[in-house]
Amino acid sequence: MKRADTPHPGRQKDEQIRKNIKFFLLSSEMRSVTDTYSRIIETLYEFPGRVRIISEVLGVSTQQVYSAARAHCFGLKWITKGQVGHALLLSESG
Repeated sequence: MKRADTPHPGRQKDEQIRKNIKFFLLSSEMRSVTDTYSRIIETLYEFPGRVRIISEVLGVSTQQVYSAARAHCFGLKWITKGQVGHALLLSESG
C-alpha cells in the first residue's frame, strides 16, 4: 500500500469523534432535547474542545458554539433570531 493511500491519523480520530458525537446526540438522554442551545452545551460537556466537529455535526457555525458556551459560562441570556442563536448581555435585553 502506498503511503498516500493510508488515511491521516488525525482524520481517523476526527471521524471517530464525529461518530461518537452523533451517537451521543441519538442517545435516549439527548433524544428529547430539541433546542440548539441545550444540545450545544450538553455536547460540549461530553466532548470538550471539539468545537469544529460539534458545529459540523449540529449544523451550526463555530461562532454559535462559542456564543452558546459564553452565554452558559457568564449566565447570559440566549436568544434565537431565525436559525441563529446569540448570547445577549442583560443590559441589551431591556
